[in-house]
Amino acid sequence: MVGVTALNYHKLVAVCFDEEFVRLRGVAASFYYLLLLCLMGLSVVLLVRLTGIILAIALIVLPAATAARLSQRLWIIMTIAAGLCMIFTTGGLAFSYPTQTPTGPVVVIFAAAVYGLALLVKPRRRRRSGSRSS
Repeated sequence: MVGVTALNYHKLVAVCFDEEFVRLRGVAASFYYLLLLCLMGLSVVLLVRLTGIILAIALIVLPAATAARLSQRLWIIMTIAAGLCMIFTTGGLAFSYPTQTPTGPVVVIFAAAVYGLALLVKPRRRRRSGSRSS
């Protein structure tokens, strides 16, 4: 899934923001829209198997929200969110196995704790180009 997203990144982002413009540029917007839906559906199905339906929604939102606190560029947010998702899943599995606790809630609690720490970090804001003189 990561490879498909990386290979089609620009077209997928374009379809998300302006499908009509993509069509006018001669790109098969319907194909990329369906690809985006399939990738999202596959992500949800895999997460539901790991965590359950309610916790899957949290695991989709929390890594992206955490990454958005750390960067403003979409490709960086996507990369950080994918990495965080792997870390949350691995960390939750590593903690829940020896303690014999349910994996799903542990993964999401781990993700929520990291998001809470990200809230303490001041978000970076872009500087405006040019200077204002008095």
